[in-house]
Amino acid sequence: MDVKKEQQEALQSVFEYIPKLIAGLKGIAEKYHIGDEESANKEMVEAVEGLNWLFEALSLTAEVQIEKVSVAEMKEQLEELVDAFENNDYIALCDVIEYEIVETLEKWFVKVARNFSEYKH
Repeated sequence: MDVKKEQQEALQSVFEYIPKLIAGLKGIAEKYHIGDEESANKEMVEAVEGLNWLFEALSLTAEVQIEKVSVAEMKEQLEELVDAFENNDYIALCDVIEYEIVETLEKWFVKVARNFSEYKH
């Protein structure tokens, strides 16, 4: 399989994964809202691993992206997330998740969908 084909398949995986990550992050925020910090904290570790995978996959597929997705867009949001997490500020943590990270992921999903749909034609 050629490199371009592998990158297109990786982009397909990104396309399939972003909605799952969004749903997971919304679920984590909900757990924080209801006071289930222990469960939310465990899931947050998994979500961060998922974000790392996403960043890597987006970077590796940059060459075949027609509409580019910049992982740098989320740098400040992740710094805010880490600060809130380290300070056990679950209200700020939920705000960053729900109003910044999820919003950015939704924008990325639209871009990836456009990229992916280009390969179908």
